[in-house]
Amino acid sequence: MSFPEQILWLYQHQPAVLLALAMVFGLMIGSFLNVVIVRLPARLEQIDNDENEGGESAASAAGKWFLIVPPSHCPGCGHRLPWYENIPIASYLILGRKCSSCRAAISLRYPMVEALTGFLALAALWHFSLSVDSIIAFGLGCLFLVIACIDLDRLMIPDVLSLPAIWLGLAASAMGIGIVPKDAIIGAVCGYGVLALINSIYALLTQRQGIGRGDWKLAAVIGAWLGPQGLTISLMGAFLLGSLAGLVLMAAFAQGRRTAVPFGPFLAGGGVIAVYFGPDLAQWYMALIMPR
Repeated sequence: MSFPEQILWLYQHQPAVLLALAMVFGLMIGSFLNVVIVRLPARLEQIDNDENEGGESAASAAGKWFLIVPPSHCPGCGHRLPWYENIPIASYLILGRKCSSCRAAISLRYPMVEALTGFLALAALWHFSLSVDSIIAFGLGCLFLVIACIDLDRLMIPDVLSLPAIWLGLAASAMGIGIVPKDAIIGAVCGYGVLALINSIYALLTQRQGIGRGDWKLAAVIGAWLGPQGLTISLMGAFLLGSLAGLVLMAAFAQGRRTAVPFGPFLAGGGVIAVYFGPDLAQWYMALIMPR
């Protein structure tokens, strides 16, 4: 029995086992996503600095993109983590949320990213079963999670994440994967254009920038993969989440205080909603406005 046949047999006869394996797989991927979240912005900044100082060799630049080097270590004391201190979530709990060497606190974000990635893998398999759609859903979920965390940390969305994702979405549609090419093109153009237009209007009225170009490109990613319908649901979810966050900030801070809040995490959250629940929400809304 081949490996794909074994997976299919597990799904048909032992679905709980396969769902558990999907969760474990997601936790492992989440551990790698933590590496990307921490190291990618730093590597991009280092590359920019080297280029400003006169450039560097191609081999040196390529080495900075190899994110798994050096091995996992404590950012405080440099202690290299053995394998048993690098088990997703479990090691965080066993170590008491502190480095075993310097006893510095370990950020709660690490197990949270791992847990969320595990949940994304579980939800993708549960919702889409064994299909290409489940792979796409999990991949987009991972991308949105990384982008959300980087935007929260650095107030930026790296082009190296968003631009390839746009072209991959367009290429996938051209190969018959996911939505049709027309919807992918319209979705990508509308995603970029709608947020650019909103930002232009906001800047005209307030003389300040509201939604950055990184968010425009992220909306284009969503449109390229999910089409106009998924983009609409994503934007509605993003603005709803953003409004709720605004209300919380207004309650937490003095009236009139300005607090910079990145829009990327809300847009990423809306993207996850659209990936997993987009068609169901669209059907519910159509039934609501067009009752029989």
